[in-house]
Amino acid sequence: MNNTQLRQEDQRIQRQQRDTARALPFLGVFLLVSPILNTLVGIETILGAPIAYLYIFVAWAFLILATARLSARLTGENEKDG
Repeated sequence: MNNTQLRQEDQRIQRQQRDTARALPFLGVFLLVSPILNTLVGIETILGAPIAYLYIFVAWAFLILATARLSARLTGENEKDG
């Protein structure tokens, strides 16, 4: 690959990562709204903890980790460009 192709590939990857960053809040809403509404219907438990609460906690932790990883990538690329 020549220098121009490498630069275009880097720009494509950066654009994909920015698009992912824009979509992450919508993914969070999708992951969290359904279980919150389901808590009103019935309570099933695992080891005494409601399944919906465990799901919400795991989804919340996933969103935090995904945001941190994506932020580190975007910040690293901004420093590389600057």
